[in-house]
Amino acid sequence: MLGGNSAFAFIGRYDESGEEIRAEVSTVRHHDDPTYQPPLQVGQDHAEMRGWQEEDHFYFEGGSGQMPGIPFKSVMTPIR
Repeated sequence: MLGGNSAFAFIGRYDESGEEIRAEVSTVRHHDDPTYQPPLQVGQDHAEMRGWQEEDHFYFEGGSGQMPGIPFKSVMTPIR
């Protein structure tokens, strides 16, 4: 998985097992743009999540060891 904006690169991988998807995504700042704040308020972070697919969307829930107790939720749409 690859994504990003003018300040961050989002790099990850995923594995499908039945209907469950497990994913890991790391965030790396590549440009100091104050308009974009880090997703977990740290300059470089790593999140692990589990998810599922519904039609053209993927729903994920998880968290980061760098910020325990703070949930991460995401809806992702593949780029075709």
